[in-house]
Amino acid sequence: MKKHFDAAGKTASHKFSAIPEKFFARHRQLVAIQVGSDMDVTIPVRARKYKSQTVDYTIFTATGKIIKQGRIFKSGKISFFAAAGKLYFVKVAGYCGYFMNLKNVPSACYTRGNRIYRKMGKGFHFFGGRTPIPMYFFVPGGTKEFSLELKSNVPGETAILKVHNPDGKQVAELKTVTLQTDARTIKSGSGAGKVWKLELCRARKGVLDDAFVYLGKGLSGWLSFDPGNMLIMQPVEK
Repeated sequence: MKKHFDAAGKTASHKFSAIPEKFFARHRQLVAIQVGSDMDVTIPVRARKYKSQTVDYTIFTATGKIIKQGRIFKSGKISFFAAAGKLYFVKVAGYCGYFMNLKNVPSACYTRGNRIYRKMGKGFHFFGGRTPIPMYFFVPGGTKEFSLELKSNVPGETAILKVHNPDGKQVAELKTVTLQTDARTIKSGSGAGKVWKLELCRARKGVLDDAFVYLGKGLSGWLSFDPGNMLIMQPVEK
């Protein structure tokens, strides 16, 4: 299996210090992990009380070698030994919503369908949680503009996505209140080569349930929930 992604390492080029809040993902997600020193990685997982409460996972290397597979019922931990500098992927799948605590784990989550995870849908799939839900992404150096997309099943399921530049200033707001999809192109300005912040929030009408955040053109498609342990990813091939 060819490598499709590589890690450029963590970045210190940001002013954000917030820790990740509690949120629920849903269905299929792909998480990349790379540690700076040999360590045992542990990711607590808790399934939301919604129909099936099982969460399946597979841990594999960048070349596709499977290290571990397992199933969590209601709550448990995804754990494995990670060698320094080596890139690992964790595929997670659950019909129910599930909370992954990625605090203190150098990681990034993918927001696009891809050859590693063919059945993964477009966008990181949120299934509610405490709002606002902060997340962080890196804008590559030299990028003049990039695109973001927010989607939900309106009018019952709605959401707002606030975009903050590296200085913390809100520069855009995406809404799915009357329209199912809101896509925006944003100028990078002096923010290229730096970390930006998103906040997923509840709208005044509807509920935050099944909302999708997609990082599009000009971006790698990866986002992180812990700015102190943000893993910058880059594609190896298109």
